Amino acid sequence: MNMRENEFLVAWDEVFVKHNVQGKALEWLKGIKKLRKKWAKAYVKMAWSAGMTATGISESFNARLKEYLQSDYNVVQFFMHFEKVLDD
Repeated sequence: MNMRENEFLVAWDEVFVKHNVQGKALEWLKGIKKLRKKWAKAYVKMAWSAGMTATGISESFNARLKEYLQSDYNVVQFFMHFEKVLDD
């Protein structure tokens, strides 16, 4: 694990404490954390991209996110909908 990933994991856990996340929400978010390698292109730098540029991939991903996410979602709603994006 590199330093950036370690810093992220520490910050991720601090969010739970800061916002007093407990119960099912905490368990669900911990499950999402386990799937973190699917979250972003940064984890698949060596993956085949069908010749798409980073900009094209980003624009495509952003368009798909807009189909699922709204700016007024709370953290739990955001990750529930984000999980649907990953599944699709």
